[in-house]
Amino acid sequence: MLIRACAAAVAACLCSVSASFAQPLPASAYSRLPAMTEPAISPDGSRIAALEHSADGSFVVIRDASDFTVVGAVNTGEYKPRDTRWAGDGHVILIFTTTSRLPGVRGPIEFAIPMAINADDLSMQQLMRPTDRDMPTRIQTNMASIKGVDPDSLYPLLAELNNDNEIDLFVVDPANDRRERVGRGAANTVDWVVDARGEPIARMDWADRTNRVEVRVRDDGGFYPIVWEQTVDIPEVSMIGPDGQGNLIMGLRLPDVGRYGLYPLSMETGRLGEAILLDEEYDIGGARVDPYTNRVIGGVVYGDTSSTTWFDPEMAEIQALFDSSLGGATADILSWSKDRSRLVLSVSTGEAPTIYYVFDRTQGTLKPVQSEYPEVYAAGAAPRLPILYRARDDVQIPAYLTIPDDLEQPAPLVVLPHGGPESLDVGGFDWLAHFIASRGYAVLQPNFRGSEGFGDAWRDAGRGGWGTGVMQHDVTDGVDALVEAGIADPDNVCIVGASYGGYAALAGAVFTPDLYRCVAAFAPVTDLNRMISYERDTSGAFSYVLDYWRTVMGGDVNAQSSQLSDISPINHTDAVRAPILLIHGRDDSVVPIAQSRRMESALQSAGADVQLIDMDSGDHWLSTEETRRQMLEAIETFLAEHMGG
Repeated sequence: MLIRACAAAVAACLCSVSASFAQPLPASAYSRLPAMTEPAISPDGSRIAALEHSADGSFVVIRDASDFTVVGAVNTGEYKPRDTRWAGDGHVILIFTTTSRLPGVRGPIEFAIPMAINADDLSMQQLMRPTDRDMPTRIQTNMASIKGVDPDSLYPLLAELNNDNEIDLFVVDPANDRRERVGRGAANTVDWVVDARGEPIARMDWADRTNRVEVRVRDDGGFYPIVWEQTVDIPEVSMIGPDGQGNLIMGLRLPDVGRYGLYPLSMETGRLGEAILLDEEYDIGGARVDPYTNRVIGGVVYGDTSSTTWFDPEMAEIQALFDSSLGGATADILSWSKDRSRLVLSVSTGEAPTIYYVFDRTQGTLKPVQSEYPEVYAAGAAPRLPILYRARDDVQIPAYLTIPDDLEQPAPLVVLPHGGPESLDVGGFDWLAHFIASRGYAVLQPNFRGSEGFGDAWRDAGRGGWGTGVMQHDVTDGVDALVEAGIADPDNVCIVGASYGGYAALAGAVFTPDLYRCVAAFAPVTDLNRMISYERDTSGAFSYVLDYWRTVMGGDVNAQSSQLSDISPINHTDAVRAPILLIHGRDDSVVPIAQSRRMESALQSAGADVQLIDMDSGDHWLSTEETRRQMLEAIETFLAEHMGG
């Protein structure tokens, strides 16, 4: 009964905040990195570690879990923190990334580095430190994730690339970086799974040259014979963890199903069982693994409000109580003590930024810790609502529409296509969309065909649909639908996008030049053939990454060069009529800054109105507050100049 009362209080708080509006906040309120993110509670439930950001920098902050007072903080310096996890009650494990350049390697590389912080004396040291002088770092992004824990010590299990280019698995003491190898990989090993005893029970191997994925399960002799294999151009297979019943839970797209789901794979027979989680409409977006037993205990379903389905009865009961009490808000259980007496929750709606809470089951209390964006939370934000609009072929396109309450219609409209391109926009607070809306514009975010999360058919319908195809048509048709409905002013529409969204923005400028009054693109792909060449050089001629880009861009491989040239904005700059803003970071390891520099040159040669903001240290994800603020302020000025905001 008490938990229901607490949850009801949270819902009332969210409603009262989202209904209030103040004067527009400065860009810094939106561009700031979250005041708190990645909160994790210690196994004994006494302390919370989280990534916290302020004007003074980025910190790993340790708080008392009873009253949330700060008991310690460590400045992360030049490193970019990505993940937080406890290793026992005395150490916090973090994954940091840093951008580096290596001799003989084209472009910047984003390296991931595991670090341990002593929660008592706040000393910090790198884990899995390289031991060879000729290898400046051996921990890369795909290897620096925690594969599980030893259940007795709660020490993390980490993978490392050895001198033979094989990925081995180690249990690592966070106090001194002493490690013990517990699993020997092969040249093609890409992942590991451990059981409730902390012992490796399965590994996944992937061969780029043959496009063969193999799941190997450890036998009594310590070898890993193949129990399941598949040949696919693009691996969409994940080993997640054991279920405690002799099965390995796999994330798969089965061709006769059409959606991503979770399936049990018998570690004895190699046979797949019936799905343990499969939605009728959406893809499964991930799984939840118990940090103390390494077992799969839940799965996440995509949708307007992504939700967790718990297989663990106790967790399911707690989730159900909050789901039934929060009204339109969504509660997500993020972390819990080993005895589950204290849990950390995030609570969000379609407008208010996420707030983190601690639920104490023993005391029956639910207390707020911090909001991700406290200034925005206090001031209120416009509702961001899910909508459907009809495309030219009568297909209904899901999207999000954000309109400030006091904005007269028809309104100036900013179209904000997502990146990926096989990504998606989901419900909840969106710092970029809400910032643009706070400046007096309606914001449309279409989940065009080619977006993930809606099943294979929706995703595959967009492949090959760049530029002059269905992916771009769906964006264009969103503008037309809002104009027809009287929501958008047809003479005052701009398009803003990042990564693939930046490509879509520039494609709008060259293929539908009469539609947009201005165009802004962050880290855009502008020359598809050069992008393919870059991926070949950085990932290898047989890499599935290269196969992926060829697949999503489309076209016959033998004739692809001509087809990709036809849909590259850089080759159609003579059609541009709208002013264009390009923003790109020099540390971008995904889309090289040369894509924007060449586009700027081509636009200048065509006599177009173009500005390029070259960010000295910006990466592809705008990982620093400085680069986020720089982008927002540039977009704010650009839109105001050309839309009259």
